[in-house]
Amino acid sequence: VDITVVRDGKRVVLNDVKFGTVVEEGIAFGQIDFKVFAVDKNVGNVIKHSFFRSTLMVKMIWQSIGDLLTGRYGVEQLSGPVGVTEAISTAAKTGSTNFLYLCALIAVNLGVFNLLPIPALDGSHIVFLLIEWVYGKPVPTKYENAVHLIGMAALLTLMLYVTLQDIGRLF
Repeated sequence: VDITVVRDGKRVVLNDVKFGTVVEEGIAFGQIDFKVFAVDKNVGNVIKHSFFRSTLMVKMIWQSIGDLLTGRYGVEQLSGPVGVTEAISTAAKTGSTNFLYLCALIAVNLGVFNLLPIPALDGSHIVFLLIEWVYGKPVPTKYENAVHLIGMAALLTLMLYVTLQDIGRLF
């Protein structure tokens, strides 16, 4: 990429800058080992950059979900509690910045995933509320409960599969 930097108070354009990458399970991740730009740490800047970073995380999560649904990534690349614990441990060993970034990513990921219209999650409750709003009456409780029961069973099955897969990776 082409990057504009400030050196000795002057703007300098660096052409064709290459970043180091780390490849994990066939996926390349870029590594930036420098500060892109320096700004004063004040309440306004922290809030602004936190918002933009969170927005980028949400976008990345949506792309990952899309890639999972289109088959670019397989279920075998998901991680459950065991894999997440291992990733947190690795991030903690590499520094507090990586650890805190991963914690933020997990929190945003849980928030986005919880709002998906998957039965048993909050997103499906929102769908049922929208149905009630459109038709003027709620979906019968027995049907809503059946949908949530099936969704919960599917989520628990997926969680068991992913957890067993994580344990298998440890050995």
